[in-house]
Amino acid sequence: MAGEITFTGLSSNIDLNTIIDALVAARRSSHITPLENWKTDWETKLESISAIDSALSSFYTTVRGMDRINELLVRTASSSNETVLTASANSDAIPGSHTVIVNQLAKSEKEVHTAGQLAADTIVNSSGTTKTFKYRYTAVGAIITVDVPNGTTLTGLKNLINNDPNNPGVTASIINTGTGVAPYHLVLTGDDTGAGNTIVVDPGTTATLTGYAIGTFTESQTASNSQIRVDGYPPAWIERTSNYITDVMDGITLNLLSTGTVTVSIATDTSATIEKIEAFKDAFNNVRTAIRDATLYNAETGKAGSLLGNYAVRIIQSQLNNLIAGTAPGFQDPDDTYVNLQQLGFSTDVTQGSETEGLLLLDTTILTEALNSNPDAVVDVFSAYFEGLSDDSQIAYQSSLPSITSAGIYDVEVNTATIQGRFKLSTEATWHPWIALDGSSGDYTLTGAAGYAEKGLALHITYASGTGTHSAVVRLKNGVVTQMGLDLEDLLSTSGPLNTLDGSYNDIVTNIEKRIDQEEDRLVHYEALLRQRFVRLDSYMNQMTQLGNYLTQYVANLSK
Repeated sequence: MAGEITFTGLSSNIDLNTIIDALVAARRSSHITPLENWKTDWETKLESISAIDSALSSFYTTVRGMDRINELLVRTASSSNETVLTASANSDAIPGSHTVIVNQLAKSEKEVHTAGQLAADTIVNSSGTTKTFKYRYTAVGAIITVDVPNGTTLTGLKNLINNDPNNPGVTASIINTGTGVAPYHLVLTGDDTGAGNTIVVDPGTTATLTGYAIGTFTESQTASNSQIRVDGYPPAWIERTSNYITDVMDGITLNLLSTGTVTVSIATDTSATIEKIEAFKDAFNNVRTAIRDATLYNAETGKAGSLLGNYAVRIIQSQLNNLIAGTAPGFQDPDDTYVNLQQLGFSTDVTQGSETEGLLLLDTTILTEALNSNPDAVVDVFSAYFEGLSDDSQIAYQSSLPSITSAGIYDVEVNTATIQGRFKLSTEATWHPWIALDGSSGDYTLTGAAGYAEKGLALHITYASGTGTHSAVVRLKNGVVTQMGLDLEDLLSTSGPLNTLDGSYNDIVTNIEKRIDQEEDRLVHYEALLRQRFVRLDSYMNQMTQLGNYLTQYVANLSK
């Protein structure tokens, strides 16, 4: 500190600095060290929260990569001749094989200027005035007029066509045939394949650019549709404007390359699905490990994890464990082949002392057998996304709002006399309030009200008015992974338990730091006060020493 007084017993020969340092250390030990230890405890809690949050975030990333059926169920497509076509498939494709005949490829139109020019820089307009070049793209397209200034070359004409802001989709280019006196030819190519995408030069016979009006171009390639036949059907051809076909067979995309006949085979890539499920298990176990480390209690040492008994951690642990161990929302036996993960080989290791104690285990043999037997049912229990079902076709599922509607099993009653309907979850004993139906007789809509799990759930009612009371069971299904993704979004949100806890604990650490700073200031003043007091003490002891010496001398003189 500024102006600090340091000394070592100027008169007393006592090491006063050591005494002062000891007194300051004692005060630090009693006033600051407990605060520092307390701060360390809270910082340890924050580190544990961070570890759990990191594991949850990583788990969420894994979940988001497989929370839709088309992400988890991997279908493969192969072609017996990839020079004719290549194929790909998604989860909507059904395993099997198909014979595909490619009779014709879709092509774009090409129009080539017949006469040609001596060179690319040959002037095509030397009239002294601006001329026009005209064309139409597609049968119903407007006539496009391109102004060609005096002195324009063949390359310039190409650029004028390509850079025209009104160009509807035609690309101009130049080819050099290398033969004849005029080997450079302007080529017009349609950007789109399909029979309707034709090019007509000077359709109105009003173009004024000499040598580039009607009748001066030759069609070198005709715009055409692709033509295919699948499994011998239809007798005529299936036509599309593109060679990239996505809408002929469910979930199968064909990329046509040449004419010919091929066999397209669709299969389920079981290994890819298992790999994703194992990644899910590993990511979940990372969360369980982080929680276990933070809440562990060692009975032998009495040492407890920094978050043992913490309410936020208990919330997270309970939500995740319930989904892993329970029935997937909206699923029920025997309507669904699988209703939980235990049926697919998942279990928790309860063996004490095991390296995987408390972690999730997966028997891949059971999972593989289930995938081979019924892959759609397996991925459904993992990744179904708000699938709506009703046991009454006249009280049919219509839609839901994933952001606000809760998946589950709902009992529904519709009273067509009072034009009302109501819901309740199958786990509840009490019906929710009646809701007026929208629409008219035989075409009603019942929508769940705010404040209840069914908010945003819409049903289509085709019962006529006055036909009495009708009931149904409506199931809104979410797979375990899908529901886990929704729960993780809440847990990781700014209002989630971890973020709330992190904010509270950081506030506590900040307050402790303020108290430590205050105590450090007090300690500085305390040390300064001690030094002032010991200076005075040393001065007083010096006076006493001098007085003692004087008295000793005085007594000695008296004896003489």
